[in-house]
Amino acid sequence: NTNLTIEFVRENLYNDWDWESLSCNAGITMKDITNHSFCPWRYELISVHPNVTIEFILQNRNKCWDWYSLSANAAITMDHVRNNRELPWEPIGLSANPNLTIAFLLEIFSPSNYFSNLVSYFQIMLYQGATNQLYTQPEKYNWYAISKNKGITMNDVELNPKLPNGIPFPWKYGYMSYNPN
Repeated sequence: NTNLTIEFVRENLYNDWDWESLSCNAGITMKDITNHSFCPWRYELISVHPNVTIEFILQNRNKCWDWYSLSANAAITMDHVRNNRELPWEPIGLSANPNLTIAFLLEIFSPSNYFSNLVSYFQIMLYQGATNQLYTQPEKYNWYAISKNKGITMNDVELNPKLPNGIPFPWKYGYMSYNPN
C-alpha cells in the first residue's frame, strides 16, 4: 500500500507490523527510515526499495544489505556504481539492472580498467580486507540477463561483437528475443 505513511505507522507503532513489507514499501521514504532508526527495519529488503538512494546506502554502509538486490535495483545507476567502486556490487545483480549500458560494459571490461581495478583490489585487500576483484571479469556476469536487458539495444550488440580485449562478447542470442529494444 503506497498510501501508507510513516505518520500512520508511528501512531500505531505497537501494532503487529510486518517490518519486512514496510522496509520495501514505496510509501516509506529513506528520510522516514533515517528519522525512525529505532524501528526494526530490514536492510536486506530496503535493498529492493524503489526509492533507495546511493546517499542512504553510503550513510548506512554497516547495515546488512542484499548487494545482489541493490546491484539490480533500478534506482542504482551505472554512475553510482562507477563512483563507488569500493562497494561490493554484485555482478549478477548488475547484469539485471535496467540502467546497464553497453558503454558501461565496454568501460569495465577494458584492459586498462582491469589493471586499475587490480591495483584498487590489492589496496583494498591491504587496508580494508575486502575485495572487488569480480567487477571486471566477464564470466562473473549473467549474460542471459544482459542479453535481455532493456538497457542494451540490438544496435549495441551489432556494433560490439567483441570485448575490448578481442574476445567475443558472450551474448546469449536466444535471450535477445526477450529484449524490448
